[in-house]
This record gives sequence, C-alpha cells and structure tokens, in this order.
Amino acid sequence: LVQTLQDLELLENTYLLFTSDNGFRLGQFKMPEAKFHPYENDIRLPMMIRGPFLASNGSQNSILGTHVDLMPTLLGLATQTWDNSIVPPTMDGSNLAGALVDHTVTTATTATTATTTKERNNDDADASTTTTVEESMMQESNPPSAILVEYPSLGNVVRYQHLMDTYNHTFLALRIIVDDDDDDDDNAKTNSNSYYYWNHKNNNKNNVNIKYIEFFDCRQDWNLTGPSLEAEFYDLDQDPFEMHNMIDKISLTFKRKLHEAIMILYNCKGETCRRAAGRGVLDHLNINNNKDKVNEYMQYSTQS
Repeated sequence: LVQTLQDLELLENTYLLFTSDNGFRLGQFKMPEAKFHPYENDIRLPMMIRGPFLASNGSQNSILGTHVDLMPTLLGLATQTWDNSIVPPTMDGSNLAGALVDHTVTTATTATTATTTKERNNDDADASTTTTVEESMMQESNPPSAILVEYPSLGNVVRYQHLMDTYNHTFLALRIIVDDDDDDDDNAKTNSNSYYYWNHKNNNKNNVNIKYIEFFDCRQDWNLTGPSLEAEFYDLDQDPFEMHNMIDKISLTFKRKLHEAIMILYNCKGETCRRAAGRGVLDHLNINNNKDKVNEYMQYSTQS
C-alpha cells in the first residue's frame, strides 16, 4: 500500500493509521489468556499514524484516546479542523487532530490557511505574520483528560482451567491522565509507551495519572444504576503495575466525586461526552492538572 501511494505521488498527502484490538494475555496476573480486565496490560492498544502536519521521526504522544475518537479525528485531519466543531452530534468521540499535529510546521499552499490579502499585496509585510498550524487553530482542540472504559461481563468464561470472567466482573473504569507539557525529558518522551515513562513523570507534581474502577453484577444490575459491589483506585505514577488498591486510602468525598464522574461519562452522549472528557470531569473532581490536589484526597476514608 505504501509503495503504491508512493508510486502515485500520494503518500505525503495521505494519512495511514494502524491499530488493533487488545490481544491476549501472556501470563499477567497469573491468567493465561483473554483480556477482560480494567488494568493497563489489558486496555492499552497499539496505534500508529503518519501523514501531513504530524510529528515525524517516530515521536510518541501521551494523550488519552479510544477507538471512539478515531472517526472524529480522521474527520478533523481530512478537513484540517483542529477543534470539535467538525464532529457530528451523533458521535461520542473527540477530535484529537489538534493534539496530533506538529504546531511548529509552517503552512504551505495545501495547509489550513494562507497569508492574508495584505501580506500578498504588501512586499514590506512582516515575515513574522506567516500563519502556522498553531495560529490557525481557532479553538485549540483539548484532548480528553478522562476516558471511560466499560465492560459488560460475558458470564463464566474458562480458559485453560482458569476462570477468566464471571458475571460480577462487569465494570466501569475512569482513566485520568493530565500530562504537563513542560516535561521535556527526551528519554521519558522516547519511552512514553512504557511503565518507566509514567513512573518517571511523577517527578513533576502537575502530572495526574490515576484510575478508579467500580464492579457490578450484570445479572442483578444490567444498566449499572445501583451501588457497585466493590471499587479500586490506583495512582499509576506510584504503582504502575496496579498491585496496590488504594481505595481505602482516599477520602469519602473523593470517592463520591469519582463515582459521580464515572456516571457522568457513562450516561453522556455526543457533545456532553466531549465536554466531560475534556474538562468536565477534572472540574467536577476539582483536581485540574495539580497532583497536589489528588494527594489531598489521599486520606483515610474515615475522614470526609
């Protein structure tokens, strides 16, 4: 395909995207197969994209996204629209194009904007007024800071004599990552898909990297309107392998807000999902991009 596009001189004007499903386990958590769980080794997916205005040389991006965001993002890239105005109201996902483009690239004749009429007619126009991709973003795309991972259990699933799934394993997981752009450690960025990356970034207090999970029994509560059976909370900077459930170490107030936030994303649709994923959940939790606020909530649950 790449060779054909190159032969047709279309490669540099074409977006190529590769992704997959979440694959199979390789023994993580002593489970031999399938991925039914809310942990990082189950929910992370490979995705690679190349095309006009995108960063080159194998760069990696730490923004949150799911397959639901693919179509809105492709629409944004195809139309060179960097905000969510291009997304139809029938779609729940966000346009991540504005977060994927290289903002240092100066626009050419095929870019989003051209020089103004004044610039075209005035030989003395200040060269600094040449429009860049970054300047052309009328409303900069805010990539999601929070996403919902949901799974309705398949019932009792056995693989290699191991019970891999059961009815009360239906879950909702709230994944929150707020990345501080000031972290310019090249080694960290190069390894942004590794556990080292997120553990390393704990050096900056403005990085929030947490997960909250609620479990239900789909036989008794198929639409998840009742109280959860149990919950888990992880600070992935401190615990990248999710070995220590900290749910009893956070305040009752924070637990309540996390439950409310997870239900906001569960019940949203269209534009309300984009607002919730962008800033709504962070504002509701009152954590913004400050890890110190999360640490304030890390109190014993006897305190409210």
